Formats: sequence, structure tokens, C-alpha cells
Amino acid sequence: MSAGRKPFWLLLLLALAGGAEPASAREQKEAVPARPLWISHPKSDDSAFLYRIGQATGLPSAEAAKTAAYLNALEGLAREMLTTLEIEGDTTVIRSHMTFQGVEIMAHAVHIEEGPGGFACWMQVSYPRSERSKVMDEIAAARQQDQAWERAQAAFVRGDFGTAQLELTGILNQTGSLAYVRFSLDEAKKMLGDTYREQKNYLEARHWYENLEAFAEDGTLRGSARQALSTLPEPPMMWPMRDRWAGRKVGLICGLRDGAELRSFDAMTRMLRRECQQAQLTAVDLGRGLEPMDLEDVLDVEILSALAPDRETQQIGVILAVLYDVDPAKSASSDHPVIDTVVRYFIADGLTGQIVDRNQFKEMTGTQSADRMAARSVEILIRRYLVPGSPALLEK
Repeated sequence: MSAGRKPFWLLLLLALAGGAEPASAREQKEAVPARPLWISHPKSDDSAFLYRIGQATGLPSAEAAKTAAYLNALEGLAREMLTTLEIEGDTTVIRSHMTFQGVEIMAHAVHIEEGPGGFACWMQVSYPRSERSKVMDEIAAARQQDQAWERAQAAFVRGDFGTAQLELTGILNQTGSLAYVRFSLDEAKKMLGDTYREQKNYLEARHWYENLEAFAEDGTLRGSARQALSTLPEPPMMWPMRDRWAGRKVGLICGLRDGAELRSFDAMTRMLRRECQQAQLTAVDLGRGLEPMDLEDVLDVEILSALAPDRETQQIGVILAVLYDVDPAKSASSDHPVIDTVVRYFIADGLTGQIVDRNQFKEMTGTQSADRMAARSVEILIRRYLVPGSPALLEK
């Protein structure tokens, strides 16, 4: 095992009242004259480092004994740090992912013996106090989150869902390490979904349940989230795009060409904006006020330079452009409904200007009103194209 300064990860499951006996308390029944003095008289801690002995016995090889002794030393350090927490009771169990930075095996401080029971190893390691302080700060922060979790549970039980929501939101917005908390963050997500459901904020509840159903490691929690989703009202058509577009502000530009000059299709813009808002996406009209030539550049040629000022000032995160292109000659030549329209759309990343999706479908317009044309096409666009196939945008 390398003695260099490398991070070491340890998955620790400690029962604070029981468990393995600390290395410092283990004694050999038989004296070994060749055993070095530092084993019984280890180096004392100083202002810069902690020094600990790790030991292991009964291993099949010298290398396995060294590895086990090293882990034993880390376990001793972990126990010291975790027992500084305020633990109540004798059977409390802490599950912790501990990362040790800077642990070094000291020079000339590894001793290996081979006997009838296998290999034994003793080693002395050093651990920087500065690194220990970082871990202790994380443990202290985790204790604060444990207390917030306890307050959230109590508030939920007494029906104070607003307070529970605030506590849980604070926990999930925590940007620091939560490696040492005594609860699962997925449990917090499930309870947050429940608080929103109790307050009849069904879309926010759906957001957290869907997150759990997709990503929770615990199968029971995934099943619980799935069952909770089945009790909620149907979401808006545009709902899946909220997460897929990372909640970005949507810039809409819709055009209508029906034999006359290309112009803004206000009815379609209005309906798409309403669908976005119902899905908790902010949407703005980028097409209103554009000159016909600029409208053609965007919708026919996919040149987005005409939108640049609005993209920046309004902080547009995603652009949805739709062209409703009618050929009146086709419908005029028939007494029956005919396919006389092509609806083209594209989606662009508002931050980079890159086109991420484009497609088209055919429609029958005939003598329909603008509102009817828009309503039918918006539903087709969302249900058959955007939701099934439009790619996700990375959150930035």
C-alpha cells in the first residue's frame, strides 16, 4: 500500500456501544522480544499531527495484514471523531462515508510477524490536525441538519406543513457535505413531497415524487413515490419539459404564413405561453415587434441574431420557435379536408444559441379559425413531439 498523501475512503458502520475493541486496548498474550518499542510506546500527538497505531492479526499474507492494520488505524481515527457527537443511548448506529486526506504511514513504523495463526502487522500512521478539523466541521454541520430533520418530522406530525417544508427545503439546499447525517436525503425528499401534497401544491409534490421514482436507491422509497404519484391529479401537458429544460425561462417565437406575408402567430404564442406557465415555466414572446424579414431569418433560416438583444436582457434559457405554414391553394382545390399545412419547429439553447432539436408535422387547416388552428397544433406539438423526444438541456 502506498504511503503517500492520497485520499482514503472508508465506509464505516459503527455501533458506538459495542463493535471491535480499539487497537490500543488489544494486548498480545505472549511477549515477542523482537517487537519494536514504538508499538507499546507510540509517538505522542503534537501541534501538527495525530499519531495512531493500527494492528491486525491472523491474515493470510503480509500485504493483507498491512492493509488490515492501515484500515484499523483509520477506524480508530473515525471512532474518535464520531464519538464527539452528542449520542443518546447505547445502541445508536452511525452510517458514515469518511474521507481521510493526508494519512501517512510513518517511516520505519511497520512491523510484521508470521506465526501459526497467520500474519500480524502493526503500523503507526500520522494524520494532519488541519484535515481532522475539516472533518469535524462537517460532522458539526451534519448535526445541525439532524436537528433540522427532527424539527421537520415533529412539524409534519402536528400538521404544521409550512414549517416542515421550510426545514426540509433548507436541508436539501445545503451545499456542504452531508456525509455524516443520520437520515437519508431521499427520506427528506419524500417528506417534502408529502408536505406539498398536504398543502395541495400538487405540481411541487409531483416534482419530488418523480425525482424519487427515478433516482432513489431505496426500492421501498421508489415504490412509495410511485404510489403517491398515482394519487395526484394529471399534470399539465408541458410538465415533463420543466425538468428537461432545467426550469429555464422560455422564449417563444411563432409565425404564420397563409399565402400572405409571414407574420407573428399571436394565438399560438399565447397558448404555448399558457401551457408553459401551467407547468411552472416562465415564458415570454420574442416574436412580437420583429420585422417580417427578421421573422423569416429566425423561422425559415434559423438565424438567431435578431433575437440576441432579448435573449440577453431577458435571460432566455431556451428558445422554442414554430412556423405554421399554410398552402391555401391546396385547400381551395378540394371540397374535402386536405393536408395543406406544414408545422415546423426547432428548439435552441438560449445560452449558447445551439439548435438542439428540430422537426415538422403536417396538418389540415382549411377554414379553421386562428385559435382553433393554434389549439390543435399546440397539443400535437407538445404531446407527440416535445414530450416524447425533445432532449434535455443541462442546468447552468
